[in-house]
Amino acid sequence: MGDPRLNGSHLGLTRHDRYDAVVDEMLDDRGSATAQADPLARPPMVPRTPLRRELPPGGTFTLVSLADGRRHPLRVGINSVGRFPENDLVLGERCVSRRHCVVLVHATGGCEVYDTASRNGTWVNRRRVGRVELLPGDVLMLCNHQFLVAWVGPDGELHQPSAGSDTVCHSELSPTG
Repeated sequence: MGDPRLNGSHLGLTRHDRYDAVVDEMLDDRGSATAQADPLARPPMVPRTPLRRELPPGGTFTLVSLADGRRHPLRVGINSVGRFPENDLVLGERCVSRRHCVVLVHATGGCEVYDTASRNGTWVNRRRVGRVELLPGDVLMLCNHQFLVAWVGPDGELHQPSAGSDTVCHSELSPTG
């Protein structure tokens, strides 16, 4: 059986084709190390060179709500976001698509977001995206929901982007949100 987080049967024909193409691309892009670390994932069809970032060891990518500071840790592999209860991060507002986007965290340290044919789009740093790499300090927006992309070390502290980065940094966020 396929991954229930990626079921696009609710979509009409036009959006279903776009959704399937994005999901297939994302599954192929994730690499074998990430596929093996994600217990619900099917193996990738084509091996690829993983993304690498210089981040402190032992941490995890986390989405931090800019509305209330709440943290949503991301696990290695597929992290689906949308209205459906099968998603890893459920956002209940009607403007959020049932399967809005997927955040793919690579076992080798990279992180990407894929818009999965959402009606209102997935935005990173105020730009509408189809697929883009995420870095600590980026702001991910889905309708009215804004999340800071953060790297949280094993001590619970938020890792800030390096000086000169073009990403947004919100140092006023509490590490215990």
